This record gives sequence, structure tokens and C-alpha cells, in this order.
Amino acid sequence: MSLTRREFGLAGSAGLLGAMVPGAAMSAVRGEKKAKWYETIKRIGQTNLNERDPELGEPAKWAEFWASAKAQAVVLSISGPIAFYPSKVEFFHHSRWLGGRDFTGECIDAARARGLRVIGRMSPDHQWYDEATAAAHPSWFRRLPDGKPVLFDPNVAITCQMSDYFSEQLPAMLREILDRYPLDGMFTNGWPTAQICYCDTCRKIGDPKSAAYKAALDKRTDETLALFRKMFLNKNAAGFFTNSFFGGFGGGDVPWRISRSSSFSACDAQSRPKLEDPVWDGSIDAKIAQSLMRDRPYALVTSGYGSVPGNDWRHISNTTAESLSRMAQTAASGGVVWHHMLGMTQSFSQDQRWQELVKPFFNWLAANDIHFQNKRPLGKVGVVISPGSMEQYKAPAGNERAIAVEGICKMLVENRTAYDFVHANDLGADRLAQYAVLILPNLALMSDAQALSLRQFAQRGGSLISTFETGLYDETGKPRPDFALADIFGIRKTGERQKWNPPAFTPQSMHYQALKGTSPLTDGFGNTTWIAGPLWRVPLAPVADAPATYMPLAPGGPPEMVFANGGPTNEPTVVARQVGRSRLVYFAGDHDASYERADMPDLGRQLANAVRWTLGDDAGLTVTGEGLMEVNAWETQAGFAVHLLNYNAPNALGGRLRKPIPLGAQSVTLTLPSKVKMQRVDLLEAGKSVAFAQDGRTVRFTLPSVGFYEIAALVV
Repeated sequence: MSLTRREFGLAGSAGLLGAMVPGAAMSAVRGEKKAKWYETIKRIGQTNLNERDPELGEPAKWAEFWASAKAQAVVLSISGPIAFYPSKVEFFHHSRWLGGRDFTGECIDAARARGLRVIGRMSPDHQWYDEATAAAHPSWFRRLPDGKPVLFDPNVAITCQMSDYFSEQLPAMLREILDRYPLDGMFTNGWPTAQICYCDTCRKIGDPKSAAYKAALDKRTDETLALFRKMFLNKNAAGFFTNSFFGGFGGGDVPWRISRSSSFSACDAQSRPKLEDPVWDGSIDAKIAQSLMRDRPYALVTSGYGSVPGNDWRHISNTTAESLSRMAQTAASGGVVWHHMLGMTQSFSQDQRWQELVKPFFNWLAANDIHFQNKRPLGKVGVVISPGSMEQYKAPAGNERAIAVEGICKMLVENRTAYDFVHANDLGADRLAQYAVLILPNLALMSDAQALSLRQFAQRGGSLISTFETGLYDETGKPRPDFALADIFGIRKTGERQKWNPPAFTPQSMHYQALKGTSPLTDGFGNTTWIAGPLWRVPLAPVADAPATYMPLAPGGPPEMVFANGGPTNEPTVVARQVGRSRLVYFAGDHDASYERADMPDLGRQLANAVRWTLGDDAGLTVTGEGLMEVNAWETQAGFAVHLLNYNAPNALGGRLRKPIPLGAQSVTLTLPSKVKMQRVDLLEAGKSVAFAQDGRTVRFTLPSVGFYEIAALVV
């Protein structure tokens, strides 16, 4: 089902007072440092050229669309397996349909004539493969254990990062391109990657799965990126050169290391990794990028074609609401919206349906640009992530590396709690100052320095929620005798992690938790004395006033035997305590992972109760009403903005999202970081203002309805 311009609710939004004031202009008015062009950019359009585009592609038509869509930059394929201009670099294969044209130059000229900046797309991972190239440069190509090249296509092979393709051929291409064309930025597609290669060069380094090989590959990556960046910035110091990340929690610490020197970041995830993933996967990717870049710009690439890995229709448009939702999630998470289609001829002549979604959305973003020029996020909850720890952690059987974080995200979205990711390598006091609560979802590997930063956060009055094996290993994966933060939480382990192990004759058996009295941690569990237990747990020594304790395995069948054989134990499954202003909750089980895996609401409620109790009166943002909705809040150039993403739609939890069902009234309470007087509250999708009440730093208002993606813009 397609969404029309009217259904998206764009009518009237462009007329809001102040909406047309660009962020850079407002910065100048307020006396702030003038931003670089890419620091305020919010809309990028990409069309990957294919080899046949020089035959029928129309650069003027392509550029005219992106200009009319109010894109601020376009991304153009300039290197990889195909040259779209008459290159003089040997073995840089010219398109067989080029016919002597400078198709690259025509595209750049058409874009610049319409005021569009141009970002070049390099593809270092692919090289044209034929007999002549293979014979002249066999070392360029990544090899399988049997010595055969790794082919992406009969005429395209995957390159080896350790070869002179990266140190000689790519610099020659880049040098020629930069001499010929005025590019505003560049990014590398599909690189860097953690390659596995058995070419002669790599065999001399060692086993491609060894630590020594990884160290050599990391060193090579850093050197190559530095070379490419220097070459580009020597030509255009006002631009940027960056690499792409693939999204998700993979890559270990490589994204963190590389992002230290990046002035702009591009996450090239494009779509949900699996059909069964929840729709808010785009928000997760954008928030990961935010944790890496903080106040530097980060983009999330969204594909406009029908693609989910394993089910790819890359030649045609995706007409569901999926790509539109992903672009909205990017904007709501503070990122740069970057839309991507394949083939100029395909996407501008053969199937143009994607344009019906992109153009209205980009126009709406442009009309309200000042409300997307963010200063800082206002969420009070930080979820600490450590992709490096996930890579090294020997997770229990059946546990995917990121499942604990995914369970926490699911719970926070369902409970409309605004949150950010905080990278475990970035736990300084200044970084953590904005948060009232930090969640540590099975942050198993933890250095002494990280433990100290978290302990100091609690000593300053911050609250912590921790799950399962958090802090039971040092940063190398070596087991600790006890939790790194045992003193903070008041806990002591009495054994190693355990899984429920039902007898073979009754596989439905499970274990449970016995509730102990009433408290904020048991809220919502009326009319029951026991609830579901997680699949894994760490045995703990007894503590006073534990909200819940472990119950032994209870048979699941036959029906006549479905009763508890033993009563509650004194082994805590949850420990909660308050020390000064700091509220501390530890879950002994993998509550977050079990919630993600099994969708047992008891576990989700326990986690949500912990968030509510630790936040107390410092929630920052609350949004009440019916429906599945993700919320974010930002301080902006114009004032403040509350973003509401409506996920109340078929296929939100798997598949491709259909048009969301409009939601009814939603009541919002926002606590401002400082006392400033609001002038009005504008609803950017609905195109109207609503009444509000302000009491000091607290602002309250009600949205009569929420369509697809609403933003309440609080203008100072």
C-alpha cells in the first residue's frame, strides 16, 4: 500500500512561522560558530550507476528530480569496477556503453547547475575481473582457501585490502578523479571489512582468523583511510572523506576506532537485516551511529527498492511504508536522511514509484529544517553498548551477541522511553552527565576503568540497571571471581551461570520467580505470587528485601503434573537498593535476552518497572496514549522537538511495514533542561498549533492525533 502526499499529512506544514529559516542562518543570528556545510545537511539522494546507464540515463532528469525534492547533496558512483568517464588509469574498466562520453562529468555538471553538492562513492572492495587483469595483477583479488578468487559476479571480484590494489591502483584512480572533478565529499562503500583472505600476501601474514592477522588488517585499514582522506582534503579542505559502516552491533571496536577521525559518518545498513526484525531497527542503527559520532553528523542510508537480505528485488521500488518509516526513524534519531536507489535508467524511467514517497518527505523535511537542526538529545536513559565486548564474549548457547540490547530496546520502545546508546569506550563524566539512568544489558566484559566510571556515575547520584553477567569478565574475557560492580549493587555470586534444564521426559518444564511483597519493582503483578523466569541466571547469595526470588523447575506436562514441586528459594532473581540519590537494580537472569527471544510479558514488565523506579521524577519526557510508538526529544535551533513515530501498523514486528493506523490523543509532558518561555507548540505533520501549559521547566500539551510521524515543535 502506497502513502500519498496527503496521507502523510504534509498540507500546510510549509507555512509554519520560522520553518523556512535554515539552521546555519539561525546559528549566525545567535552568534554561534558558523557550521561547515556537511554539519547541517539533512537530506541526501543517491543513485548508484550501473554499467548500462551511459546508454539511456538522463543526467538532467536525475539532477532535476533531486533538486525538486530539496535534496542538499547527491551521491554519485565515481570508482569501483566501472569507470563512467574516459579514465586513463590502466585496468579501470570503462563501461561498455560509455561510447567516449564523460558521463560522470555530465552528472556532476547537471547537479551543480541546480545547486546540489556532489559526494563521490568509491567502492574499494570491487574490481573488474577478466583474463587480462587477473594475469597482470593476481594479487589484487581476495582468495578462497583453494586459491580461487572470490567473485561477486562473473566480471566483478572482491579485492584484498592487503594488496597493492589499495596502495597503488586505488590512489591512482582517486588522484585522477580529484584532478578532473570538483567533489564536495567522498565515502567508501563496502569498506573497511573484516576480510578472510588466503592470497599469497595474506598467507605470509598468517591465519586470517588469528589475532595477528586482525592486527595487521587494522593497521592497513588505518593507513589506507589516512592516505585517502589526506588526498581528498588536499584538494578540498572544506569537504569530508569518510568510510561506511554496515549497521548493527558488528565490527567489534573497528567502528569506534575509525570514527575517532571521521568528520561525517555513513551507516549503509539500508533495511532491516531480517524480515523478522522489528521495524525500529532503523532507529537502532542511527543511535549506534550517534554513540560513535556524538555531535558530529551521521547519516543512515535507506534503500528505496524491495530488499531484505535473502529476498532481494533490487530493480524495483518498495511501495510499502517501510522505507518511509526508516527515513523518519533516521530524522527522529538526529541523523541525516540518505535515500538510495539502484540504476539511473531503472529508477528514473522504468520504475519511478519510489519518488512518490521520497519527494514529499524530503520537501517536508526541508520546509521544517530548523526543527531538525539539533543541539542535544533530551532522553534521560542511556543504554551502554560494547560491540567489542559482544565480539569477544562467549555467550550462552542460543544467545545471539546483541540479543540482550535488543530486548532492552524492545522494552523501551513499547514503554515510550526516550533513550540513547552510550558507547562503553565513552564513559567520561561529561558524556554521562545528561543521563539519570544507565542500563547495562549483559555488559559482560568490563575493564577496571569502565567499572570505575560507572561506580563514579552512581556516586554522583546516577542510577544503574544491570543484567545477567555484566562485569563478570575483564576486557580480555578473563573471568572475574565476582561482579566488577558487586559493591555497588550489593550482590555476590555463588556459582556459574545456569540454564533451565528440563528433564527429557517433560521438555515443557520451566522455572519461575516468586514475588516478595509489593514494591515499585512488582508493580502490575496483582493477583499472582509467581511469574515467569528467564532462561539463564547467575546464582546469587541471599539479600534482604529482594523483590523476587528463584523457584525451582516446575513440570510442564502432562497436565496432571503441572504444579510446583518446591516453594520459593531465598536466591534473588532481582536485587534493588537505593544509596543516596542513586537507585540500583540488578537482574540475575538474562531477562532482557529472554524477553527478546520469548516475548514473555512478565519479563518485559520487570524491566520496565526498573526503568520507572530508577527514573523516579526525572523522566524528562512522558507520552501517554494508546498505540505502539517510539519517542525521542531534542533541543533544537528553534527550541525543542518531540518526535513521535507511529508503529501501529501491520508488519511492524516482522516483514515490511504497511501504512500505520492513525492514533488518537496523546498527552505529552516535557521537562526542559533550562527555564525558557515557550511561544507556541506546532505540530509539523498536522500543520497546526496546539494549546500548551507551562509551569517553570515543565511543558504539557495534548496532540489530538498522530498519523505516520508527528513532531511537536516547541518554539522559544
